Amino acid sequence: MLHIPALRLGKPYTSLNKTQLVHHVTGETIAEVSQVNGSQIVRDISQMEDARNELQAIPMAKLMHMVKEAGRIFATDSLPCGDQMQSFDDYIRNLSSTTGSPMVFCKRNAGKVEYVLRNIDTIIAGLTLG
Repeated sequence: MLHIPALRLGKPYTSLNKTQLVHHVTGETIAEVSQVNGSQIVRDISQMEDARNELQAIPMAKLMHMVKEAGRIFATDSLPCGDQMQSFDDYIRNLSSTTGSPMVFCKRNAGKVEYVLRNIDTIIAGLTLG
């Protein structure tokens, strides 16, 4: 079964507290997702300034390039998802099976995510009038 860890300051975290994602028709467990509690969030918030400084050290042009590359990778490559690799088609199948949304809608919405990521520079320019 697929396990999706929580991300704490960008690092995977497997917790004892997990939520199961089940198939919308069969009730079969598709994946479990690690959860974090309030005290863990408070602890992470105390480290946000360091994370913010690290992010601000990356030039904006490089961040834009990273986001555009993420869009390409999202749609074309297999990516680690917890303890397994997941292709774009696997993602669509899992999303559809756990939400009940038809695969065609899931694929269409994932295409919108890809579009935004690949065109982030144009979108930001439009939103900031520049």
